[in-house]
Amino acid sequence: SNKYSIVQLPSINTLREIGYLRSVKNTKKQKPFVGFGDPFFNKKHAQINNNQLAQTRGQQKTLLRGLLPIHKKSNSSSPSKIDISVLPRLPDTRDEILSIAKALNADLNSDVYFGENAKEENVLNRDLSDYRVISFATHGLIPGDLNGLYEPALALSHPDISNSKGDGLLTATEILGMNLSADIAVLSACNTAAGDGVGAESISGLGRSFFYAGAKSILVSNWPVHSAATNTLMTNLFTHLANDKNINRSEALRKTQMEMVHELGYEENGKLAFSYAHPIFWAPFTLVGDGGNN
Repeated sequence: SNKYSIVQLPSINTLREIGYLRSVKNTKKQKPFVGFGDPFFNKKHAQINNNQLAQTRGQQKTLLRGLLPIHKKSNSSSPSKIDISVLPRLPDTRDEILSIAKALNADLNSDVYFGENAKEENVLNRDLSDYRVISFATHGLIPGDLNGLYEPALALSHPDISNSKGDGLLTATEILGMNLSADIAVLSACNTAAGDGVGAESISGLGRSFFYAGAKSILVSNWPVHSAATNTLMTNLFTHLANDKNINRSEALRKTQMEMVHELGYEENGKLAFSYAHPIFWAPFTLVGDGGNN
């Protein structure tokens, strides 16, 4: 909205849940931020050099954070095994996580996870209740995107690359088992507001899982998102929150979206290639839950 900041509620019952979460006092001194981005989905991603990475970054003008290569041939020897190796790498998600971490004064040595370290084990085996802001910048998958995938998931590093167990997918079921106390969980990927199946309510998949895990609010997308534009949106959003103690999350989102409409765009070689004024770039993300203070 040009004038009003908006927060959504998936259901009237959510008001009660938000009230409860607000009332719960966390006795821990929470850290500002933990983020996961730029996972490696196959061996080529892990072996890429700086020159090749620069070429990949140059392709960001069309890259989405969701799965459109669904028809690619699977590299898995087992037809029943979910194969994430076909997913393209998203190198600008590393920039996004770093930018947010710096804006929020997070520990860059212990609280950001990239490449082979952006893996399931580092999400599920550590206490994430220590963090006020949690962000996942990667591919968002919905049921049917990959053979054998029957619930929404966030793609993390392939277990063969990260030398870990699991399938490289953080599913809605796994998220339900997490213990969070975050003010906001950022799902910076495609279709993260989607339901958990055909005909399901929105926010009934990944979003609902993060609520039940203890997040007070979530930032989720309603359609496939442009990767470079999302990098810009998230970076500017959290920069506003860090620099203005009087602004809340919903207003920071509105302000950032209007900046994208009127001022920002994708640049190549220092020149504006195209504007982000179209809603496809700035409008996919919705704040759900507690719009609260920063």
